[in-house]
Amino acid sequence: MFPPLERGNTYHYASAGLWSTHDLLLHILRQTGPARIWIATWSMTEDACRVLVQGIQEGIIQDLRLLIDSRVITRNASAYAFVSSHAEKTRITACHAKVTVIENDAWAVSMVGSANYTNNPRIEAGVVTESRPVAAFHRDWIDREMEKAKPFGETLKLLR
Repeated sequence: MFPPLERGNTYHYASAGLWSTHDLLLHILRQTGPARIWIATWSMTEDACRVLVQGIQEGIIQDLRLLIDSRVITRNASAYAFVSSHAEKTRITACHAKVTVIENDAWAVSMVGSANYTNNPRIEAGVVTESRPVAAFHRDWIDREMEKAKPFGETLKLLR
């Protein structure tokens, strides 16, 4: 359903709940090959966690960094414990963003949209961009937030 990625392109999508964010991640990884992954999400379920851990075990995910909303502890504590034991780094914080960065030497892909890492039958929409500056922008604020370095300060974070 999703077209092959081309360098420098941006793809807007809307789904009817027929696939989930972790399905899109795997689709992209089949094209990029093994990559480092940064994820910021409001929610994550056991199905998505299993997909991520399987990707680590198979070597398609070389490094996984997760920034997840604090409610994951009450909603899906066992799933979070499972995935965080395999991830390179995790941080619980107040997060409503839904961003994934997929990066290796050849590709830099950002997925930004409304969908969490859950199986959701609702309509979701988003944007997939193959751009090193865009990927670096998202990777930077996720890393800085994971380091508690206050990436936003008093201002809005912008990429121009």
